[in-house]
Amino acid sequence: MRKKNKSYPIRTCIFCGRKDFKKNLIRITCFQQKIGLDKRQRLPGRGAYICFRGECIEKLATSKGLKRLARALRQPLSQETALALRQEIEEVIKRGEHGKG
Repeated sequence: MRKKNKSYPIRTCIFCGRKDFKKNLIRITCFQQKIGLDKRQRLPGRGAYICFRGECIEKLATSKGLKRLARALRQPLSQETALALRQEIEEVIKRGEHGKG
């Protein structure tokens, strides 16, 4: 009996375009007009993926990065929301919670 090759979902970072396994990226989701970090990557709604590279996380604070994220989520974003997301991502990285779930 042969084992089937298991395929893993691959996603693309909205900032650098790097493709990687879903579990290696951060998912930001928009569900019922609420934007937040989806740590378990299971929340419903529109999602966008960002890699853990410092440059991509820093782009969340720029106006161009804010526009790109808003376009990916199809939802207008404020600068405060983007900064809050960036701080939350940095906390997740510090605690080592990324890639779990």
